[in-house]
Amino acid sequence: MHNAAPKSPWCVTPLLASAGYRVIVPYLRGYGTTRFLSNETFRNGQPSAVALDIVALMDALKIQKATLAGFDWGARTANIIAALWPECCKAMVSVSGYLIGSRDAGKMPLPPKAEFEWWYQFYFATERGQKGYDKCRHDFSKLIWQLASPKWKL
Repeated sequence: MHNAAPKSPWCVTPLLASAGYRVIVPYLRGYGTTRFLSNETFRNGQPSAVALDIVALMDALKIQKATLAGFDWGARTANIIAALWPECCKAMVSVSGYLIGSRDAGKMPLPPKAEFEWWYQFYFATERGQKGYDKCRHDFSKLIWQLASPKWKL
């Protein structure tokens, strides 16, 4: 699985398919042609729900075991499937952030420049993000200002 646009320069789908591999590139829920059959259906974008979508797709296609590959959210999805449904995972390729990690280690804030390598908007909505921001408020503010207005001299 991989959730990049097919025209992405790093997309390996055509290479794998031309080498004779069966390649399935599903959209994540909410993207592409995905739709809910009912307006009453609960919307859920939790990573484990997305992983369950892929396991259900594999079941529907009668794929018992597959090599899973993903980038960004697809990487985390592949990780979750390998952890929770190892019988479905022949091998795995995970590229970029959102990988499974230690929850305890993940509670410890890092300096702002290190955090930048991992953050998205949700960082500041987490307890870890609140602790990191409280600990380094000046450095975060300076970093965000420099990123948002790089030509402005502090």
